[in-house]
Amino acid sequence: MPALGLTFGSSDSVVLGGVDTYSKQFTVKLSQPITAGGRNYIERTIAEINLLLQEKQLVEEMYNLQDRVWKAFYELLLNSEKLKLQEDAFGISKSQLGIAELEKKQGSITELELLETKIEVKNLEVQIADTKLGIKRLEYNLNKLLGFKQLKPLVLKGKDLREYGGIDIGNSADSAGKLYKAALNRSLDIKALDFELTKSEMQLDLAKRRFMPAVNAELSFSVSGNGFPLQEARYSIGLNISLPYAGTPLSLSLNYGEDTTGSRSRSSSTEVTPFENVKVYLNEKQSELAVRDANERLGQFKDELKFKVEQAVDSYESLRRKVTLKRESLALGMRRIAILKKRLDIGEIKRLDYLKEQIRLSEDGIDYLNDVFSLLMAERNIERLAGLKPGMLKRYTVGDGAAVSEAGGVAAGGGESVKGAK
Repeated sequence: MPALGLTFGSSDSVVLGGVDTYSKQFTVKLSQPITAGGRNYIERTIAEINLLLQEKQLVEEMYNLQDRVWKAFYELLLNSEKLKLQEDAFGISKSQLGIAELEKKQGSITELELLETKIEVKNLEVQIADTKLGIKRLEYNLNKLLGFKQLKPLVLKGKDLREYGGIDIGNSADSAGKLYKAALNRSLDIKALDFELTKSEMQLDLAKRRFMPAVNAELSFSVSGNGFPLQEARYSIGLNISLPYAGTPLSLSLNYGEDTTGSRSRSSSTEVTPFENVKVYLNEKQSELAVRDANERLGQFKDELKFKVEQAVDSYESLRRKVTLKRESLALGMRRIAILKKRLDIGEIKRLDYLKEQIRLSEDGIDYLNDVFSLLMAERNIERLAGLKPGMLKRYTVGDGAAVSEAGGVAAGGGESVKGAK
């Protein structure tokens, strides 16, 4: 775009023994850039890349917030499931404690056995209190992340985590390959490194253009005189050529002008500043090194990302098998408890031993829930590596036993609700 300049000036001279002069002048000057040797385009592109990098940081912050909400939801869901198991075990323990107290009155068990039974029940009660305290803390954290201005009671809605078996990703190598391709297209880190590489290439191109001339055209029109109205008019056109990025800057000016008196003028000037900035000769080499460094960092990141995706997929499959085996082990444990109950009823085992086994089964159930939570975290880790949003992993797999996106949502008191898994 052209640049417009307006100038008004006046000059009064008083000469002793001579003629005094008075002059006023008004000038309109228009400057039109013709070419900058491609520098302006490159600088604008670099500025756009810097804006894209800032946008990437903003998007990354948004995804980090999304991850925190996602994790907070599942931690709360996990602790709610733990509380159910603990309360179920506590209910059974209290009923067994009541029977034990009757047995003590009848002399069937000793005071020590009754005391040990009470200790087991009290320990469960302490665990329940601790879990409830943790749930309060997690509710506060989730309320804060969701942006509620005041603490709201949250009601979790979703599938029972005890039934969640993970996602069947099929062949690990194939799934890892698909996820790696997704990461190449979606990963914010790769996009940032791509931007840095493009920026370095642009800066190298800019350094190579140090001998490309910058050309500006100028048009000037002025009126002058001793007083108003100004009578004498003059116009001029000019061309300025410069090599501003050379180690020895060179400027060349050409001008032609006419005025109302019929006079014409032509002028030219050349200015050279030898060795004004010797560092300019190093810029191209430094830019070449920057491009090479950006290229190597991008290549290394892709190699590391591929390895991380393959490792994460392999670890996920191992964890999924572990969860499956633990679920089968819990089913066997429940069958064992049923048999122990029958043996208790006919007096083959002590009530305290049965109670301890019941509590141990509850603890195994909690340990299993922790593994399910680890499985969910492993899924989210794979999604983060591939640049996927929560719940998108199943799109790159064979099928799912119980989709993550169906695992639950959050409903807040007062009619407000938020989907937890999305």
